[in-house]
Amino acid sequence: AENVVLVEAHAGEHPGDVRRYEVDHAIVPAGLLEYARLPHLEPAIRDAQRLGTLPKRMTIYAIEAERFRREAGVSPDVARAASQVAAEIIERVTASTDTAPT
Repeated sequence: AENVVLVEAHAGEHPGDVRRYEVDHAIVPAGLLEYARLPHLEPAIRDAQRLGTLPKRMTIYAIEAERFRREAGVSPDVARAASQVAAEIIERVTASTDTAPT
């Protein structure tokens, strides 16, 4: 794949906060995912990099959540953040499609 978008929830102090990380297939900064509170993704990304299967560009959206119990549902702040992330992804995909060579 040329471009991959990953949306991930993680525990944080400010539910609904969103961080976006851009990962280049050639350069994955050491400790990036640990810093982003997404350390579980680092082994998979490193393996894909070693195997040459990491996409050219990967965008990771990390949404801070407050509850991780299935029955708890999604808080309003996190739902709002997820909607904003979805809108941004749609906008970016649409923009890249509009500028792609034909």
